Amino acid sequence: MALVTIAPPALEPVALEMLKGYLRLDQGDTSQDGVLQALAESAREWVEDYTRRRLITQTVRLTLDHFPGYMTNNIWAPLFLPLPPVQAVASFTYIGQNGIPQAMVADVNYNADLLSSPARLMPPWGSLWPCPRLVPSAVTIDLIVGYGDTPDKVPMAIRTAIMQLAATRFENRLPDSGDVPKWIKAVLMGYRNLRLQ
Repeated sequence: MALVTIAPPALEPVALEMLKGYLRLDQGDTSQDGVLQALAESAREWVEDYTRRRLITQTVRLTLDHFPGYMTNNIWAPLFLPLPPVQAVASFTYIGQNGIPQAMVADVNYNADLLSSPARLMPPWGSLWPCPRLVPSAVTIDLIVGYGDTPDKVPMAIRTAIMQLAATRFENRLPDSGDVPKWIKAVLMGYRNLRLQ
């Protein structure tokens, strides 16, 4: 399984002004803006990795060598989608036995449950997953993920954790690899996607 971001988020869940307010810095002083923006982005990336979620709308590509279940003869196995919340399946293809990419059509070739966390895809009732050609990355799914297009769609607890982490790194000049305080991890514990390790 491989995951690649093909369309990154258009903005950060914590705006520069919000972070400066949290740090009680003068909004008119722009001397630290570059550092603060980098810290906010780095904190967001850490939070996304830790929670195994995406926050602001972005597109990721999931590639698999085969559909789930074929290795265990469980043909009804759902295909769990990483990085909740999943807003939509943008495209879904697989390499057929003849080597030609085949499109999977929603409600015809698969059913989507995007409300669950993690979201999942399943073959229609009474059907099986198709048998792709045995090549690396035979199955490709482009997913639109994230809570929404604007920061207010991201839960406030997550945005607070981003501000706390960015503030800790700003005030203590900790590198990205520095230990993250346990209280920040505690704030995020309820948002961790533990289904997919």
